[in-house]
Amino acid sequence: MSTPPVAITGIGLVSALGLDAVIACAAARAGLNRLRALDVLQWSAAEVFGGEPVAGHAVPLVASGFVGFAKTLALAHHALADLFARTPLAGAEAAHFGMVLLVSDGFLEDRLHDPEAEEDLPPPSQRWRAEAARLVPLLARLAGLPPARCRIVHGHHAEFAEALALGAEAIARQRLQGCLVGALDCAFEPQRLIAAAEAELLKTAGNPVGHLPGEAGGFVLLEAAGRSGGGRKALARLGGLERRRTRAWDPEAAAPDGSELAAALIGALPPAPGPGWFVGDLNGEAARAQEWGEVLVRVQLARAGAADWPLELPALAFGETGAAAGVVGTAFALHQFARRCAPPGSALLALASDNGARAALRLDPPAGD
Repeated sequence: MSTPPVAITGIGLVSALGLDAVIACAAARAGLNRLRALDVLQWSAAEVFGGEPVAGHAVPLVASGFVGFAKTLALAHHALADLFARTPLAGAEAAHFGMVLLVSDGFLEDRLHDPEAEEDLPPPSQRWRAEAARLVPLLARLAGLPPARCRIVHGHHAEFAEALALGAEAIARQRLQGCLVGALDCAFEPQRLIAAAEAELLKTAGNPVGHLPGEAGGFVLLEAAGRSGGGRKALARLGGLERRRTRAWDPEAAAPDGSELAAALIGALPPAPGPGWFVGDLNGEAARAQEWGEVLVRVQLARAGAADWPLELPALAFGETGAAAGVVGTAFALHQFARRCAPPGSALLALASDNGARAALRLDPPAGD
């Protein structure tokens, strides 16, 4: 899919490495992390965890003690504060902006739902969707945006591309002057942890091959390339965006063969051969690593040399951040562009959701770099 000429002109991020996108990404690039034992469950009483605490990447202070809607709102509040500290929107200007917000789809939690045992309760994802709908008017008020111009999307890693596409399309059709695209998630909500552990996707005392859960929230500001109303400079240009779908994750089936993720990446490659680099969402899960190996073979056949591009893995510093993985990877790439320490060429984000969605996002360096 071709994308309109849209630039990212602002970024805000809250993560385990702090409440500032610049500081957090600098720390991540230096190889730092704040991995520690989580205190959200009684590990000794839960056999699925092997009787030992699970390590994870928790946002310090501001998100501690919150779960569900309250935690998501806390992450959003501080991510917006970080964005507006560097990229303020005037009141009159904000009236012409909108917001697309990505939050979890509850895919793993639904796998635990037993309709016979809980016949009076809908699946967790339905309960969460009803609760999360309250985020839109609250965040619109926080950002000073018209609520009618704000909407919510549910998904996992790859749906960040859908959220960006919605914002970019609204700008291209001149329905919006600009758009805030956000993503918020916590991978160690208690029910999510139990589901991930039972699915053997979580790294525990009994399963050394799995992800380390994290949490994060972030927003990027999209505007038409070269037409920023507030004199804001482009941090990167949205060069390509491709979406595909394969089957949903299934513990009884083999890992995806990589064809759909590879097709998305190939579709998002720069038109002319040249250098570039990948920002992957590999997080320690075996199926993801196997799929990525298949992807590289297919990408190499389509574009000689592309399989040798450097690969950056934000999950090493931030953990598995669920629906926020796309915005975390974007912030990581933008930081390297801004500091002029990125590998040459465009950054190509590879995003794979547990629900089967696959996406690729190409970020081109700002003009003049």
